[in-house]
Amino acid sequence: MHFAEGMQQLLKNPRQILLEIGPGRTLTTLARRHPDKATEQVVLSSLRHPKEQQSDELFLLNTLGKLWLAGGAVNWSGFYANEHRHRLPLPTYPFERQGYWIAPPTQDAQISQPVSIDEKTDIAKKSDIADWFYRPAWKESVPPALLLESIDLASCLVFLDTCGLGSQLVQALEQADQEVITVKIGAEFTQLSDHDYTLNPEQQDDYEALIKALRTHNTLPKTIVHLWGITPNDHKAFAVEGIDESQVFGFYSLLFLTQALGKQNVTDDIQIAVVSNNMQAVTDEEVLYPEKATVLGPVKMIGQEYPNLNCCSIDLKSSFQRNHDHFQREKVINQLLAELTTKSTDKIIAYRGQHRWVQTFEPVRLEKPINETPRLRESGVYLITGGLGGMGLTLAEHLAKTVRAKLVLTGRSAFPGRAEWDNWLTTHPEQESISSKIRKIQALEEQGAEILIANADVANPQQMQGVLTATEQRFGSLNGVIHAAGVPDGALILRQTQEMTEQILAPKLKGTLVLDSLLQDVELDFFLLCSSLASIFGIGGQIGYCAANAFLDVFAQFKMANGNRFTAAINWDAWQEVGMAVNTVMPLEIHQKCKTDRDSLQQGILPKEGIEVFSRIIGSTLPQVLVSTDDFMIRLEQHKVSGIQRLLEISDQTKLPKQTHSRPQLSYAYEAPRTQLEQTLANLWQNVLGIEQIGIHDDFFELGGDSLIAVQLIAKLREKLQMAFSAHSLLNAPTIATLAELIEQTTPMPERSNTTAQQTLPSSLVEIQTGNRLKPPLFLVHPVGGHVYFYRDLAHQLGSEQPVYGIQADGIEGEREPLTRVEEMATHYIAAMRVRQPEGPYFIGGSSFGGTVAFEMAQQLKALGQKVALLTMIDTPGPGQMPIQKLETDEEILAYTLNMGANISVSLDKLRKLEADKQLHTFLEEQRKRDNHKLPDFDMTQVHHFLHLFKINAQAMSDYKPHAAYQDQILFFRAKEKDAYNAKTPERAWFDFAQKGLKVIDVPGNHFTMHSPPHVQVMAKQLRAYLA
Repeated sequence: MHFAEGMQQLLKNPRQILLEIGPGRTLTTLARRHPDKATEQVVLSSLRHPKEQQSDELFLLNTLGKLWLAGGAVNWSGFYANEHRHRLPLPTYPFERQGYWIAPPTQDAQISQPVSIDEKTDIAKKSDIADWFYRPAWKESVPPALLLESIDLASCLVFLDTCGLGSQLVQALEQADQEVITVKIGAEFTQLSDHDYTLNPEQQDDYEALIKALRTHNTLPKTIVHLWGITPNDHKAFAVEGIDESQVFGFYSLLFLTQALGKQNVTDDIQIAVVSNNMQAVTDEEVLYPEKATVLGPVKMIGQEYPNLNCCSIDLKSSFQRNHDHFQREKVINQLLAELTTKSTDKIIAYRGQHRWVQTFEPVRLEKPINETPRLRESGVYLITGGLGGMGLTLAEHLAKTVRAKLVLTGRSAFPGRAEWDNWLTTHPEQESISSKIRKIQALEEQGAEILIANADVANPQQMQGVLTATEQRFGSLNGVIHAAGVPDGALILRQTQEMTEQILAPKLKGTLVLDSLLQDVELDFFLLCSSLASIFGIGGQIGYCAANAFLDVFAQFKMANGNRFTAAINWDAWQEVGMAVNTVMPLEIHQKCKTDRDSLQQGILPKEGIEVFSRIIGSTLPQVLVSTDDFMIRLEQHKVSGIQRLLEISDQTKLPKQTHSRPQLSYAYEAPRTQLEQTLANLWQNVLGIEQIGIHDDFFELGGDSLIAVQLIAKLREKLQMAFSAHSLLNAPTIATLAELIEQTTPMPERSNTTAQQTLPSSLVEIQTGNRLKPPLFLVHPVGGHVYFYRDLAHQLGSEQPVYGIQADGIEGEREPLTRVEEMATHYIAAMRVRQPEGPYFIGGSSFGGTVAFEMAQQLKALGQKVALLTMIDTPGPGQMPIQKLETDEEILAYTLNMGANISVSLDKLRKLEADKQLHTFLEEQRKRDNHKLPDFDMTQVHHFLHLFKINAQAMSDYKPHAAYQDQILFFRAKEKDAYNAKTPERAWFDFAQKGLKVIDVPGNHFTMHSPPHVQVMAKQLRAYLA
């Protein structure tokens, strides 16, 4: 029997109705899974499944109805032939007539129409501040009907909870003949069978391994049910200590899953249901767990950046103890099945018993309070975290002027001590950020304000306890707290790392819990949490920020339901002149097209209006208040359409020639060159990178540039412009606009001085990240190749506040012979380093050969009487532990560099047979095949410099013998993956040269890839602790 061939023939006509006659569903199941089956193809069974508990007659009638709805011809005369009719009494008078006119649609009725984003109705700023306020509400909706026989989820991936709900859901799906793949929490990724897996939720690589395995077995899901938010009510108490674990199973699980789907280029439509319990305050009877609320960030953001992924949140009230009532569980299972099989646009759903609720928002007028300073005490003591930011200082000024408050302002970033203020103001521009803050504080103190400034991380319990102790000693007990600390987000989901997101979540999650814990016995008049409308809308590139603010929203509900202290979350709209929105650089390809986003700052909240809003909210009793200067409901409706539509608009505008790549999603919208110089640079970049339409603000490294391509581009620039360029010019000027400015500044002109900040640094010193100049920089010495480009990812992971400098090899341009001894290099590099930082303590390190040079630098610095606060080595082989196989010839060096560093397979034997100049062209051809776009010829002069430098440094490393042991501990990072060219235990020999030993940290990846995301996060996390 050629069933498959027969099905293939039948399925050619999608209007064919397939009806299985007789018991069983084997043929129906096979038909539904046939690759040629159209989505709209109707496949029906005539008899129920043996395990389904319902009437045979009812099931058959349902199938008949579906057959008729699908256009099937039914002999209704035959169907009703033996029917017994009954008398139906009707009234003897005529029915009353009443007209129902369809009125023309109003503007409110039109707002949900998917009109072009640029044609949306302007939303004006409301003149009456009382109309700016909204509050969350829940609207009961009709639960979708469950028809077991109509379940057709294709394949379903279920992340099983530990309470057993997932297992019961899987059983129900399998009874409905659905293909189900399960994922359990385990120690590592393991494939137990074709349909059962385990993974470690903390390991991002496990998620990618899962999606790869599903693709290999052709079982990529159409539906994903994420149940790791289901917990028993007796799970770990809500506290700082347990917050990280809850994020592993919630927020990070969804982030890693989405990234894995993106990296595997999964483009099929997938429905993702994120199921939790006791996360939403719907009936005020829930035992809330606010730490779960961060999943709302991914739920609202994933679909905006990945239009094929449709997410919703389903919150349940049940406790799901392991002995939970079976009937109640069965009811919940049926509710989940109904949600999974119904196409609903609802994103935030909650079930309470048999009732289905969806989140909505309603306006609430907050009039100006009769008492101008409600809940504020004369000479009260108030703590403002993030108090040195724009919003914090604005509110501080208000408190100082109205009630002569005693203020405690905290900030995580370094801020000069009072003794340094006069010197700072005379040596820095008046418009500089810290200068303006100092002047603001001085002005307030001149008016009689008492202000305590404290550098403290709100997420650090010890630091905040110190702040509170100092506050008590100087001012007495606190009366109120405004928690305004926060870190802006700015990376698309694909580029988010756990290290980046932890920094965004920490102030609002851990910071809030630290404050709540330390102040639990203090009778505060209020505890205000500065949230954002980002937690409601979800804004492109803001998944972490959205999640962090969602936590604040639920935490305020939780505290108001469980205590007497007035706690409120304020979902602020953008402020015009201060605040997070002003200081945040957003990925503009996500929202450049949206007029409401583009105008949000222009009609945002003015500082004086923000003070008025603060006074009205603090005088209310609401635990959460949304602040929108325009019609919030219209904005919300517009936002529902804009996410996917603006991405579609952008993709329509990038129809490109086949020989080039389209412009990827970047941190800036495309802006065309403005001058002839910028146009020339854009043409060069397009040719070298193989990308069409490069804008003047597009980052070279975001476009896919790396150290090899950078060397190539620099060579092209030298040739085209006949100018001298540093090999690391692109680190200091990574965009066309900044590079053009650098060129213009270094071009001799009578009216312009040609001395710039870049030129004041020695040629060996490369500024990778400017950071906060109050913090001591981290100096990283070049590896054997002489360049420092690949430290860029590490610098980025350390945070924008950390200054990072690379020390590149002397003679890297070929302008002079390189230094040949490690001792000479160390002396030369110390001199260059001390131009930037004359005195210690110094933080130094290096990768591979760079670690050896850093070791000698540390020894020489100690001999000079300087303090070395940190010496770190990155996979540096110790004395006598040089590579098992030596890299001596040009072809060996090229093959190793490309195979290990660029992950491109290049045969050493093949290279050996080629002439020198053709060896690199072979690599380029291999890359062209892999990347499917043409790369131009590389500048061979630069390659010859690289190879020459490589050999000299390798010999210097082999010749170096430490003269004495280092007196302190060495932080050593060791690559987990090894090869024949690197020692298996590179740290072993260094133990003899470190009096206080080595702290060895294993880093995923090999000698090269350990410097790239996501592996580099491990190093960054450790280094941040030393640099803090």
